[in-house]
Amino acid sequence: MSCTLSKKHKIKNLQRPKILIMKYVMLFVYMLSFFELKAAQKYFMMDEKSPQYQLTSVQLKNNSDQPIALYNLMYEKSNLILFSLLPQNGKELWQEIDFEKIKNQLVDFSQLKSLFSEGYQIYLNSGSYNSEHIKRQDITLLINKGGEILCR
Repeated sequence: MSCTLSKKHKIKNLQRPKILIMKYVMLFVYMLSFFELKAAQKYFMMDEKSPQYQLTSVQLKNNSDQPIALYNLMYEKSNLILFSLLPQNGKELWQEIDFEKIKNQLVDFSQLKSLFSEGYQIYLNSGSYNSEHIKRQDITLLINKGGEILCR
C-alpha cells in the first residue's frame, strides 16, 4: 500500500522548519540583547601608589611602532591581575577620555578583585575549560597622567 501526503499536509511540514528557525533567531537576538546589557563596559583607574596592590609594568617591543604594555597588579602576596594593552593599527596606546561620561561605570579595586575571583571560580568549576570570565574584554584600564584621564 502506497502512502501519499496531501498537498495541505506537505505545506504544513514545509512551514514547520521555517517557524522553528524564526524562533531560534528570535531567541538568539533576545539572548544577545540580554548579554549586551549585562556586559556593560567597566573602567578601572590604575593607581601607581595604591596600598591595596603592587603595580609593575613591562613594555615589550614588537614589529609595530607601538609596544605591548603589560600591567601586573599583585595583591595578597600571590594573586595577580594582568592588563595587556596590545597595539591597534593607527591608534595611540593611550587616548584621552571624558571622565564625566564614564564615572558611573568605574569599579574600585575591591570590585575588580571580586569580578576576577568569581571568574576564576567559574573557570575552576568548568574543569579549566571556560576562561571567558577571567579573560575580560569589558574592563578598560584608565590612568591619570598630569590631570588628564587616559584610557586604552
